[in-house]
Amino acid sequence: MLHRLLRIALAIVACAALPMLATPAAAQREVTNPPPVWSHAATATSFPETLGDFVRTTVYEYNAEGTDASVGYDLVRGGKKLASVTLYIYPPYTGGGCAAEYGAVKDGVAQSKAYQNVKLISEAPAPSPTGRTAGVADLATFTYDFGFGGGQSRPVRSEAYAFCAAHGAWIVSYRATWPSDIDVSQDVAQLFRAIDWPDTLDNR
Repeated sequence: MLHRLLRIALAIVACAALPMLATPAAAQREVTNPPPVWSHAATATSFPETLGDFVRTTVYEYNAEGTDASVGYDLVRGGKKLASVTLYIYPPYTGGGCAAEYGAVKDGVAQSKAYQNVKLISEAPAPSPTGRTAGVADLATFTYDFGFGGGQSRPVRSEAYAFCAAHGAWIVSYRATWPSDIDVSQDVAQLFRAIDWPDTLDNR
């Protein structure tokens, strides 16, 4: 559960461009100067520096083995940040199966004290990471007030996605956040599909 809380805290940082929250140094590590294509070694999933208009901003590992990791991307157009997305790959921690893992991802939004006026506006089945298999993942969409990009608090929209991969051996999830007055949901979907997910992470 500690790993879960650390990921939630860092997702808040990534989405808001706020200073790093204090976490135990041994529990999480920023990968400094990652290569142009950084790979999650345990699953052979690659994350390039850029994908379309998305720019990779952070790489974190949350355990010594590097199996629990996240990669952050910002959607930037015309020099303006339009969205923040954090992609996660990690072994399951809840012990409660896929439903519990999805619940933990949702709780990262619903129970955050950093957000105001949180509303769950929809939940729906979602495709696998590559999009080849429909209805095998879960997607929740929220609205809340927050200082996106470190600015003044304003309405934002946030997606929380979770997929149990490889017969539950891995969890693939993401958090994506953008101002409510724009719609970049298709851009976020394209980013997710653009990752070269291995077949092991596209099978339930």
